[in-house]
Amino acid sequence: MHEDAQILFEDAKKFAESGEWERAVEALKCFTEKTTDFSLCQKAAKLAGKILKTYPPEKLRPLKVALLSSSTTLFLEPLLPLYGLVRGLDLRVKSGDFGTWRQDILDPSSWLYSFEPDVVIIATHYRDAALPSFSQDPQGDAEKIAEQFVQFWEHLKKHSRAAILQHGFDRPNDDAAAYLSATHPGARARVLESANAALVRRAAELSVVPVDIAELRARCGADQWEDARLWHHAKQHPAPAGLPLLAREYVRAICAKLGLSKKVCVCDLDNTLWGGVIGEDGIDGITLGTPNAAGEAFAAFQTYLKELKQRGILLAVCSKNNEADALLPFEKHPAMVLKKDDFVSFKANWSPKSENIAQIAAELNLGLDSFVFVDDNRAEIEQVRAALPQVACVQLPQDSAEYVAALSRAQLFDTATLSADDLSRSQSYHANAARAQAQSGATDLKDFLQSLQMRCAAAPIGEGNLARAAQLLGKTNQFNLTTRRHSAEAILKMAAEKNAFARSFQLADKFGDNGIVGVLIALPKEDGVLEIDSFVMSCRVIGRGLENFMMAELIAFAREHNFKHLRGVYIPTAKNAQTADFYERLGFTPKEKSSDQSSFALDLEHAKIPETFIEKI
Repeated sequence: MHEDAQILFEDAKKFAESGEWERAVEALKCFTEKTTDFSLCQKAAKLAGKILKTYPPEKLRPLKVALLSSSTTLFLEPLLPLYGLVRGLDLRVKSGDFGTWRQDILDPSSWLYSFEPDVVIIATHYRDAALPSFSQDPQGDAEKIAEQFVQFWEHLKKHSRAAILQHGFDRPNDDAAAYLSATHPGARARVLESANAALVRRAAELSVVPVDIAELRARCGADQWEDARLWHHAKQHPAPAGLPLLAREYVRAICAKLGLSKKVCVCDLDNTLWGGVIGEDGIDGITLGTPNAAGEAFAAFQTYLKELKQRGILLAVCSKNNEADALLPFEKHPAMVLKKDDFVSFKANWSPKSENIAQIAAELNLGLDSFVFVDDNRAEIEQVRAALPQVACVQLPQDSAEYVAALSRAQLFDTATLSADDLSRSQSYHANAARAQAQSGATDLKDFLQSLQMRCAAAPIGEGNLARAAQLLGKTNQFNLTTRRHSAEAILKMAAEKNAFARSFQLADKFGDNGIVGVLIALPKEDGVLEIDSFVMSCRVIGRGLENFMMAELIAFAREHNFKHLRGVYIPTAKNAQTADFYERLGFTPKEKSSDQSSFALDLEHAKIPETFIEKI
């Protein structure tokens, strides 16, 4: 593994020296998946810093990260841009002084707030809990610790819009409680566990993202995680061996919080979902299930994919095969965990896999950067990577027992929240296929839209729909007029403003319920103006006229509350070009325009209600 990582690092250097930036970043990405060796990662971080100076800025999302720590951050800070780069982020990191994180948060004039970070990391450890060896009130002490952090979070939220990442507590390697650490309810280690549980619970209430330091310590190994000498001499915690794991976990959490996770997992079949080649080996010749160890591993990989699907990740097949052969295991093999209905698209043919993946993306109306391609064949991986650089590729190792770990540790499907809409996403896309079939038989668009028998519920944003509203604002890219990424707290604050319009939109039709697929927030301004802050719609309902229904609801609200004008802003991004003419299509008048944004206004006295074929419920 170490040798493989060294080769990948050398490849990245060569590609960077020749100006092949994307290949250099891809090599670094593979490098970070192969090793967490601190000395190697330090070298890779220096290379990443050089690449970031010349890498095309439009290919990366810039984010400012404030690192507040009760330990020194000298060796941690440079690692963050490395792990950000391989996830498409340009992380600009600034650290506070060692041990001043409380003062930095509580002082409104501190560097923290003038820096205006997008993300704040509060990096604490077991010493910050200040617990005795044994507690007389274990649960009470755990709750007090959590409450103390809640107060810091609330103060930070009052003065900043930054997403907050909060360390949980690790435990000391050497404790006077000794064996009692595991058995006595008041032992420091047990109270720290309770404090972690309390932090996770309170973090969920305030949309703070917990960082599971206890898990990282276990993954690193306790003896490697903590070095007493380095703590006493340099206030270094964790030890350098744990820093790459920690930096990678930060970036993982940032991506999850900001909705940068992937949505679709496209899988090969032969030697991916089963061992062997179905077209040559036949149904009885492939390796799958007991009593064969490799077969059990293939079945375990299918189970892992099924569980991804159950939490909202879409599955698709892309295989070079005759379709009839490819379908045989799904129809006849008793050990198959996955069934054909688990996939929203099934491509088994002899076309280049990149073409099939592009076609799947078009069918699902999703961007290619939402896709992950999984295959055991390096040649196929390289073909897709070259043709579709937006697609994340995971090459499976030779041993099927390592398949689950290979996909899991790529950390491509992380999300910070889980909503009811996530759990029903695959079913929703199957219903979309039925809608597409119905559309192909319709004489025109109007007939098709009417035939859907659409119904929509517009609901004020509150606790019941807040998580989904925040998720849509955080993840939606294509139909998003401003791409403002508001936290759950910010959304609630805007919704509470007098005469503000903050609604979620849940769309259903004769094929099924799409769930909450739209969010519209408009805020009152001066001189009778209601200004649209956020207008987003899920890509899976684009083309059904929901945007007209949403605007009609806004116009009705604005007139009811005696507003004179609606004002809207379009902020262009690499992905929302389809909304560039949205306001003009709905009768708005262009006002000011620059390279950064365009503004529009609608006179409510003369405005026409947009046509819609959706019934309000």
